[in-house]
Amino acid sequence: LPDIDRFILILHDFEKYTEIEVADLLSLKAEDIREKLINTRKLLETAGGLQNISLPFEERIKQLPFKIEPPHNLWDDIFKELNSIKTHLADGTAEQGINKKSAFSWFKRNK
Repeated sequence: LPDIDRFILILHDFEKYTEIEVADLLSLKAEDIREKLINTRKLLETAGGLQNISLPFEERIKQLPFKIEPPHNLWDDIFKELNSIKTHLADGTAEQGINKKSAFSWFKRNK
C-alpha cells in the first residue's frame, strides 16, 4: 500500500480515529478519506483472498499474510510528518489550506 493509504487505514480502522479526524490530521477532505478507505479495503481483500464478507473487517485483516505488515518505523514516519506540518505552520510556510486549528484539532481531545 502507498504510505498515505496505510496511514489512513491504521489511523481509522485500528486506532479508531474518525474520518474527520484523519482528514484534519492529513490535511485532506473527509470524502477523500472515505474513498481511500473503501479502495484500500477492496485492495486488501483481493490481495489477501479475503472476499468472505461475512466476517468483521478486523477479522479479515487478521487473516492477511504476515509479509504485508506495515514497516516498524510507521509511527516514526507519522510523527515526522506531524512535526513537519507543525514546523511549517509555525514559520508560515504551510501549504495553502492548512491551518493550526484544523491540523491539530484532534490532538487536544486525545491528550
